Amino acid sequence: MVFPGPVSRLLALGVVVACTIGGLSTAVAVEGPATDATGSSGSSGQAGEAPGAAEVPGWTAGMDVSYWQGEAETIDWSEAVERGARFTYIKASEGSYGGTSDRYVAQRKAAAAHGLYTGAYHFANPSAHYASGATQARLFAEYSVAWNAPFADLPLAGEKLLPPMVDLEWNPYPEDGNACYDRTPAEMVDWIHDFVDTATLLFGRPPVIYTNTSWWRLCTGDSAEFTESPLSLADWSTDKQGGPGVLPAGWSTWTFWQHGDAALDYTPAESLLPGDQQYFNGSLAELGRFASTPSEAHHSTREISTPAR
Repeated sequence: MVFPGPVSRLLALGVVVACTIGGLSTAVAVEGPATDATGSSGSSGQAGEAPGAAEVPGWTAGMDVSYWQGEAETIDWSEAVERGARFTYIKASEGSYGGTSDRYVAQRKAAAAHGLYTGAYHFANPSAHYASGATQARLFAEYSVAWNAPFADLPLAGEKLLPPMVDLEWNPYPEDGNACYDRTPAEMVDWIHDFVDTATLLFGRPPVIYTNTSWWRLCTGDSAEFTESPLSLADWSTDKQGGPGVLPAGWSTWTFWQHGDAALDYTPAESLLPGDQQYFNGSLAELGRFASTPSEAHHSTREISTPAR
């Protein structure tokens, strides 16, 4: 989910779909793709129809998007749905050095209008130059759940929301240190706990952790302390039937799998979805059960503090 190029951090704050999934709203039924009794779309594989997004039985296709996918109206949401997309995570925030792009709200509204499950994600920057994990979790909640302007119209009526997600991966900024943001594994584990513990209080459930096995091993010492968080694994494998490779320590299964992007030449062009290509490890009905329901206590980030560990 890292963004390319030397662009300003504020612009890089892009848009996300569904990690915070914008604010954890009830998984209310929204008019979307017709499904059969198993929760499958039943619209692919028919003669004369466009192929689905690298369809695999038992998995549900989706994507993640950010500022780099462009304005909401430049994304062909209808085509994405026709190709099998059923969810999207949208970038809501990054680090502690700015707000979100207004594309977050627009992309979220467009995705919801097309019946997609949506979620928000935060690109974490654990560098000592920036805020603690707890502070970044609060900023993420404020940006994505609409507890303050200009997001007062969120969550949207009828939105189908996924739990929030935190993106933990290779440091893209040389000025912020090495691949691990100049953190030791013990320091990184403490920082992640600070974020996850606070986000869990704010959103009512542990956030999804997006990472890749190599970074996790190097930067956390392959910590097994975060298994209450669902795993979103980045593994750009060519074998779409076989699933991702080795998982980080502690997780015995994956919940989401980012298996490529829209530029990969080994994925049929007619099957590509906008943004990064994702699977949910389950049927559409199971995705619905995984979606979040908000707590009435989620009304102010400023009233919640992280408990001592």
